[in-house]
Amino acid sequence: MLVIDEDKTLTSPVPKLLRFFIRSRNGWKEKCRKAKAVLKRLKNEAYALRKSRDGWKELAKQQEQELKQLRREREEQKLTIG
Repeated sequence: MLVIDEDKTLTSPVPKLLRFFIRSRNGWKEKCRKAKAVLKRLKNEAYALRKSRDGWKELAKQQEQELKQLRREREEQKLTIG
């Protein structure tokens, strides 16, 4: 229930004020919902990028190890042949 102080006079009709406040409330709620959705999307994207980066790092480490092993084998072959 809306309580109005008797000493104050309103310059706008109460229904008009009520519509304004409801529209204002709905506006900031929608803005908050959109911001939360954007934040969630960005967090998910950051997680996916981090996971992908870690996968590529692991692959690069494995290939580096394989390369070192192949170089060692090649050097051993050079020594046994030469």
